[in-house]
Formats: sequence, structure tokens, C-alpha cells
Amino acid sequence: AMLSFTGYSFFNHVPYILNTQAMTLLINQFFGGSVISARGIAHQVEAAVIQLVSNFTTAVRPQITKSYAAGDHDRLCMLVCMGSKYGFFLMLFFSVPLIIEAPYVLQLWLGDVPPLTVAFMRLSLVSYLVSMLGETGYTACQATGDIRRYTLIITTMAFFPLPLTWLAFRLGGSPCYSYYTYILTYGTINVVRLVLMKQMLHFPPMLFVRRVFLRVGLVVVPAFLLPHLLSAMMVPSFFRFLFTILVSTLNTVLWTGLLGMRTDERQYIFTVIKHKCKC
Repeated sequence: AMLSFTGYSFFNHVPYILNTQAMTLLINQFFGGSVISARGIAHQVEAAVIQLVSNFTTAVRPQITKSYAAGDHDRLCMLVCMGSKYGFFLMLFFSVPLIIEAPYVLQLWLGDVPPLTVAFMRLSLVSYLVSMLGETGYTACQATGDIRRYTLIITTMAFFPLPLTWLAFRLGGSPCYSYYTYILTYGTINVVRLVLMKQMLHFPPMLFVRRVFLRVGLVVVPAFLLPHLLSAMMVPSFFRFLFTILVSTLNTVLWTGLLGMRTDERQYIFTVIKHKCKC
């Protein structure tokens, strides 16, 4: 059983190799080295942001496994929803200014920015935002120990970006389709995973829809809107970059508090802040 679990866990990581290394070879075959350079730079930025939020997701995973082992179904559902939602909001917090100010950030960092690097950097961050919504669900399913069916379905779907991208390139699509197919595939996987979680964990899918998908959807647009509008009214400069960081930070926190949190979550946060202030 342990050998089987290890085998399926390894199989889960194969699509990542294909969607990175094999995708790079595919892009090189169709578009050449300059596009590969742009993709490499975009992945460096994505990796830096992921490093900033990884501590949060790492801390949640053992708690999900512990809740399943203890048979605490309500806490398991709560952790899955809150882990996905707040992991997404934390990623959004760092991504908004980087996506808006991508041209200036890359120019400041590199000087000479390869073509498509700005688009790749933005799409790379969006891709991870989409895939991040499913990380706690994956952990919960893995906690059952019986991941054969989950792996066969989800991992098979995770192979789709590579052939879909190849098809898009053959039909004349731009290099950006390597990200479009990934976003489409993992958006679909997030929905299919909910069906599997219902079967494996008796997890109610509509709970996740209400507490995660709906809340995330309500926050994303206003989180980008105000910083983008203000940034568009200013000349690119280091001052605008700092201004965008300040506005996007306050704006994302505001909308997360107003629309991303439930009333009991807001009350808990206020209680913690008041307690810290008294200390």
C-alpha cells in the first residue's frame, strides 16, 4: 500500500515536469531562443512570489491531515476553504502591483526586456493564482491515503496543457497560448476536484463555491481596478511604482476585508488586532 501511494504521489509530479521542461522544448521548437529567455525570466519572478506565500500553505497542510485523521470533518472543511481563500489573497497581495507595473519592474531589473516577457510574467502570476485554489483540496484528498482514482483523473487532466499548446501552435497561435491552456486546464481541474472531494471526503462542493470561488471572484476585479486606473494616469517612474504598491496594498486589504471575509472572520481578525494592541 505504501509503495502504491508513493508511486501515485510520484505520478502526480510528472505533469509539472511536462508543463515546464517539455513545454520549454515545445516553445523553442516553434519560436526559438528569445521566447525561451522571456519565459525563463517570467518563471523567476513567479518563483520569487511563490517563495513569499509558501510558508502559509506549508503551515496549513499538516492541520488538514491532522483534522482528517481525527475525524473532525467540520474543521477539515473549514481549513480547506480558508487555506485556499487566504492563500489566494496572499498571492493576490503580491501579484497586483507586479502585474500592473510589470513593464517598469522588468525594465528596472533587466534594462533590455526581451519581447513577450511582460505578457509572460503577468500570465505566469495569473496561472499560479488559479492553480493555488486547489492546493488545500489536493492535501485533503491525499490525507485519505487512497489516491488512486484521484491521481488517475486529476493527473491525466494535468497533461492536457502540453498537447493543447502544441495544437494551438500548429494552428498559428502565439507563445502566450502555453499559459492560456494551463489556466483553462487548471480552472477545470479545480471544479473536477470538488466532485472527487465530495466522493472521497463527503466535502460539500457548494461550501467551497460560496466560501472560496464567490469570495475570490468578488475581490479580484476591485483589487486590480483602482490601482490600474491610477497607474494609467501617471507617467512611468519609480515614484509611480512605489505609489502603485501603496495603493494596491491598501486596496487589496480593504476589499479582502469587505468582500473576501465572512462576518465571523472579520470579527476574529479585529479581536486578534485589539489583543495585540493591548499587549
